[in-house]
Amino acid sequence: MTAGLIEQFERRFRSASGRQALKSLDLDSFARNEVLSALPRYIVDEQFVDYLAKMVWSTFEIPEGPDHFLTSDCPLIVNGGTMFQRPIYLLSIALSPKRLLIVHADNEEFDQEFLSKLVVIHSIQTTVQAEKFVISSRQVTDSASIKYSRIVNEKLRYAKN
Repeated sequence: MTAGLIEQFERRFRSASGRQALKSLDLDSFARNEVLSALPRYIVDEQFVDYLAKMVWSTFEIPEGPDHFLTSDCPLIVNGGTMFQRPIYLLSIALSPKRLLIVHADNEEFDQEFLSKLVVIHSIQTTVQAEKFVISSRQVTDSASIKYSRIVNEKLRYAKN
């Protein structure tokens, strides 16, 4: 959506000052504002609310130990973090360092094995899609199951480039 709008602007503003103005756009902020401006439509869209209400809502807790959920400034994972945001089949968000909310379509493909994998990759995907901040409830160290330091260091390395 953002790329299409940028192309429209480029066609309309062909002057040197117009091209310079486009180069100065913060595309991440632009895209975020587009999403935020669309949210009120969904919140009051009765059909969308009914669709969400009919989905399966579950919470998953990580047992005591070193594993925990990371969060970020972009904490909601849509469709497992795939490029496909529509239709929405799956949402996940950490409610706390130990509890994850998963909302999914009432479909046999979302079996216990799939949801268990989603629990494991949630922190990874949250870190990948973070805009600026990754948040941890404790020092970022590796556990037997999840390599937290690698996840965060990869994100930091990418952010520096």
